[in-house]
Amino acid sequence: MNTHTDSTSGDLINKKAFNMILRAGGKNLLGELIGIYLEDTPQQIKEARDAIGAGDFKTASRAVHSLISISGNIGADSVMNMAVQIEKMAEDGDGDGVARELDRLECAYNKVRVALEAELQNI
Repeated sequence: MNTHTDSTSGDLINKKAFNMILRAGGKNLLGELIGIYLEDTPQQIKEARDAIGAGDFKTASRAVHSLISISGNIGADSVMNMAVQIEKMAEDGDGDGVARELDRLECAYNKVRVALEAELQNI
């Protein structure tokens, strides 16, 4: 049985992207990337939140942009898609929208975090 298609992570993890990393670099690479993602994502969210609070839309946009690629690479499509929307809002100077959507992004990330932590137990 392939442990990377179980219901633990459900639709939170794009299995195609996830398994591509596993095939390309094995369990060590996958574990390392998950670790980096789990460590860096909260920092990026905080950086974006702090920047919006200071009215620094450029820094907020840059912080959120970094979430787009790493989330896509790890298969966290829900977080990636939300980050794309937030980046656009930051570029448009919509501070209220960014703040509101960062709250939603953080909730989505927390769900993905739980799923990735469960996956780490399986690799």
